[in-house]
Amino acid sequence: MLYLGIEMENRVVVLSSDIPELIIAMLASMKIGAIPIAINTMLPYQDISFILNDSRAKVAVVHESLLQKVKACENDLKFLKHLIVIGNPEAEQFIIRKYHKRYA
Repeated sequence: MLYLGIEMENRVVVLSSDIPELIIAMLASMKIGAIPIAINTMLPYQDISFILNDSRAKVAVVHESLLQKVKACENDLKFLKHLIVIGNPEAEQFIIRKYHKRYA
């Protein structure tokens, strides 16, 4: 996360079921001084969009099974810069997508 430019007091949203990567993402956020925000996986995409914007999260760590919920609100996200997708046992590294700011 440091490589992505996450600093102290930045928000990191974590949307994942109970898997080890959830704990790793939460602890990694706290280690660098960021504020982890866990989101209930049962929320609809409208609520996820609200939480992402209201928290001004720069990074979201999302399990691949829940990626469609984030993609559904992709055009409404004002502050999200990076999306880290977890949960693919065949992938050796996280998939990191960078969002470009669409707003002036």
